[in-house]
Order: sequence, then structure tokens, then C-alpha cells
Amino acid sequence: MKLHPSRLFDIFKKNKINFFCGVPDSLLKDFINLINEKVDSNNHIITANEGNAIALATGYHLKTRKIGLVYLQNSGLGNCINPLTSLTDSKVYSIPMILLIGWRGALGSKDEPQHFRQGKILEDQLKILEIKYLILENRDKINSKLTKLIKYSVKKNVPVAILVKKETFKNYEPNPIKSKFTLSKKDFLENFIPKINKKDTVLCTTGMISRSVIRFLTEKKINGKNFFYNVGSMGHLSSIALGIALKKKNNVYCLDGDGSFLMHLGSLAIIGSMCLRNFKYILLNNGCHQSVGGQSTVSLNIDIKKIAEGFGFKYTKVSKGSRILNKELSKFISIKNSGFLEILVNDRDEGNLPRPNKSLIKYKNDFIESF
Repeated sequence: MKLHPSRLFDIFKKNKINFFCGVPDSLLKDFINLINEKVDSNNHIITANEGNAIALATGYHLKTRKIGLVYLQNSGLGNCINPLTSLTDSKVYSIPMILLIGWRGALGSKDEPQHFRQGKILEDQLKILEIKYLILENRDKINSKLTKLIKYSVKKNVPVAILVKKETFKNYEPNPIKSKFTLSKKDFLENFIPKINKKDTVLCTTGMISRSVIRFLTEKKINGKNFFYNVGSMGHLSSIALGIALKKKNNVYCLDGDGSFLMHLGSLAIIGSMCLRNFKYILLNNGCHQSVGGQSTVSLNIDIKKIAEGFGFKYTKVSKGSRILNKELSKFISIKNSGFLEILVNDRDEGNLPRPNKSLIKYKNDFIESF
């Protein structure tokens, strides 16, 4: 029997846990949807990356002496390692907090290849970090077990973890927010892909963007060997693209999403400062983490064009509608300088998008051959 997220929320509330932060995960989306509605914006913050969340919960504790909860997918644990070992560890500042971790790739579960390794080693990682944890399984004893774990964190002044597998929570739908943008990812792809040179290279980010590209290429029967799908390592797409652009004359296009853009934003400062004529960054901004539940990012509340200009990109533009997209893309592709194009797209459901249907090694080898 699945657990209603409100039951978990009530247990945290009874144990005086009222501060939540982190990076959304599909296995935790129902719980995150609930706290998004129940908790005010000063006590629930979606961070750029998981390490930021560890630091944020640390600052909260230092001021209030209370413990916060950090939620994340286990693939984001790598971003946490630095602050968990050099900030919150018992031999450093000894900071208590709760880590609520969505366990993708858990042994015995069916999942995507990028989650296998992390799923297999998650428990070992926590043991190495000396983080006490429990798996959220036994519904009958959940109250006593969680309360005991939380008390341990408070008494010892250390982080503890709760692991959440697939199908743990009952569905909790958020109040729908209607997107104000008419342009879809499919509209963009229909305008963009036919325009690029066959010798150009396209890198696609984690989540729905890669899957939308796969569907488009399959439907149009386009040979996509020059396309790279960054199915994991969220936030690192632009750096992969930079490594290619440094050694290639033709254009290298980086198709990124706003969650990935924010996660390791500093990499774009390096890229922009290099002024590579063949580096073209396209941000498909829908203002949310669409592939893990649609939780909002801050990307629609900041001036990304000014950020790109400040980073050194020579051509920057924001595209807000489908009527002039064709013209804007043509100009963007033709410029002989570093370019940054932000395209505001909607977050509407595009149906059952395909996932990679070949081994990732096969995709890699095909991609290498395209050069």
C-alpha cells in the first residue's frame, strides 16, 4: 500500500522540521508537490543544485538551531559530497539535517542505464560518509522509525538519510499552472533541425529535451549520428559542448533546459569568456523541472539575456513567440560569433516521449564517427 505524502509531512512537522530545500526528483514529486502547497516560500526553496541545498540547510541550522530537510535524487549525491565531507561532517561543523533521497536504479527495479551505477552504490556511499539511513518501506512502523532517526540527527548533530524507492507515494497533483507561452519544443525542433548543416554537432540536455529530439528525428527519419544525448550528469552539457567546440570548426549547438542551465551556471562564464565563434547555446526555457514533476525554477524571474551578455557571449537574443522564430533561428545560425539564444517554450505534456532505443555505447560510437 502506497504512502500518502501528507503522512510523511505530518511526521516531519511533529518533529519540528519546517524548512525544506533541494532539487526535485520524480520519485519524490508527490511529496514535493504537497510541501509546495503547504509551506511558504521562505521555508521551501528549490535550489540550483544539491550542494547548494546542503549549504542552505546548514545556514538555516546555524541561525535557528533547528534542522532542515534536503530532498534530492540519488544522482545528485555527487553534488553533495563536498559539503557533506567538509562542512556538515561530525569532524568539521557537525550539522544535523535530513536527506530525503529518491533512489533511482535501486537493485531489482527497472530503470534507465544512467541510474544503474548510482543506484547500486548508494548505500555504500552513505556508509562511507557515515550517514545513518533507513529505507522508507514499512508503513506500519514509519512513525516510530522516522522519529528515532530524526532524534539521532539532533542528538549527534549529524546528517541522516531517508531512501525512497519507486511507487512509494500516493499521487498528489498540484494546482495546475497554465503556461503563458504558445511555443512548444516540437515547434522549435521543426524550425531548427532542418536549418543546421549536416556537419554541425548538436548536444541535447537531460530530460524531456533529449527525448523530444529522439522522437523528432525518428518521425522524420533523420540520421542523428551528429546528435549527442546527455542522459545523466545534469548541468554539465555546456562543458561537454565546449570540449568539442574547441577542436571543431563547424558549429556546435548546445540545447539546454533551464534546470540544467542553473545547476552549474559557472561553466557558462568560462565558455562566454572564450568567445568561440562556433559555440551556439540555445536555452529552451519553460520555467520548470518538467521531467521530474514540473516544479518551478527561477529562470522566468531573472534576466538571462543580461547574464549571457555579462559572461561574454557576442550575440544574445530572447525569442518569445512562434511568429518570428523562423527568422530569429536563421540569423542565430548564420552569425560568425559566439551566440546565446533563449527561447521561451511551454511546459505542455507532449505525450509518451521515447527514450534512447540503442545502447548508450552505440550512441557514443555513432557520434564519434560523425566527426
